[in-house]
Amino acid sequence: DVTHPEVFDTNEFLQELRELLGHTLPASIDLSVSFADTPLYVHADRSQLEQVLLNLCFNARDAVESKGQIRLRLGEQTLDGLGLGFQPHLTAGEYAVISVEDDGHGIASDILPRIFDPFFTTKEGATGTGLGLANSYSIIQQHEGTITVDSTLGKGSSFSVYLPLAASEEADANVVPVQDYTHEAGVGRLVLVADDNPQLLELARNVLGRAGLETCTAADGRQALEIYKSRQDEIRLLILDLVMPEMSGQEVAEAVRKLSEDVPILFVSGYVPEETKASLKGPILRKPYTIDELMQAINELI
Repeated sequence: DVTHPEVFDTNEFLQELRELLGHTLPASIDLSVSFADTPLYVHADRSQLEQVLLNLCFNARDAVESKGQIRLRLGEQTLDGLGLGFQPHLTAGEYAVISVEDDGHGIASDILPRIFDPFFTTKEGATGTGLGLANSYSIIQQHEGTITVDSTLGKGSSFSVYLPLAASEEADANVVPVQDYTHEAGVGRLVLVADDNPQLLELARNVLGRAGLETCTAADGRQALEIYKSRQDEIRLLILDLVMPEMSGQEVAEAVRKLSEDVPILFVSGYVPEETKASLKGPILRKPYTIDELMQAINELI
């Protein structure tokens, strides 16, 4: 569901996304961004839109095999009776269009019609960002928009996210302040982040580093516990995914608190049953979350 909708300018959103990707994508990837000439306001859940765009960018990174070009483009498009033919569920009107283009291996024509289907994947094993194309498509549909794709095998792909424009007067009443993440409270603090998703670990390392926080990371629960035991005197906060291989985040937390009862622990999870929520001794951050929400939770714990 669209849980925290707000009105914001997609130009500013894309600028923040570019800075985040600049710290996350390999240096071998040429990232370029084209902004719109005028502000384009949308009424959307910033956290969910961020997760959708990051997922598309990570997919593009995989498609170019970490060496190629990724282009983000923002534009405006009017959809009328003719333009709506390709997506009949959309309403006629003005749309902001954010495109993610790459020059990677492309998508085969027989696969292309199925890529937004639930449970469909071309990836082997458990690779991926954790937010599939079907989930991304569903999120944008809930925003009364859509995602389209154009791809040629061997030449690359272009994914376009359509979001209906909001009136500018709505934005004037809903200004979202941009938080400065460089704060003295975080300097010199070591945070242990445990998640079985390598992209999320990479993202956390970069975001926390920009905030002056040192990080160490673990890919499963058992590794997280071993790292904590070896660096117990340095670690001031743990961020634990609840669902991980080897040991769950809750099991890691219980073992850690036997060693140090007062260490702050932040749990993250996409879904938390009520019975689990009641048994956890610490705050829970729901996935997908914004950088603001992550930093606010950390500031409250440290």
